[in-house]
Amino acid sequence: MKRIIRKPDYDLEECLGCAGVEKELVANVLAEVPGEADGPNWHAIVKMVDGKFGYLTGWCDYSGWGCQDGGKLTITKTIKEAVNLAEDDTYDAVKKHIKEQLLDQIKGTQPFGLREQ
Repeated sequence: MKRIIRKPDYDLEECLGCAGVEKELVANVLAEVPGEADGPNWHAIVKMVDGKFGYLTGWCDYSGWGCQDGGKLTITKTIKEAVNLAEDDTYDAVKKHIKEQLLDQIKGTQPFGLREQ
């Protein structure tokens, strides 16, 4: 089975920038739970060009990226370690935990980026 290569979209690029990481260091975005300005944070599991993995999270206020925002990338050796760093929390409109959604996307049992209602 051929795996799709996904590069960071605009919001994940901004999360990376807030974390002080160049987007070129990310080889593939393996899973994402999208966020919203002045709402839930963005969460992603990424594979780095050096073969390591990372848990990326970020947020911004209602005005969008560049005013009040933040991001963090934690590098790990394995996908499992990266997923375990994800928040074990849910958003009000989401019935599945963030960690569960990321893991299900990696396993292929949930479409990429889909936030189930």
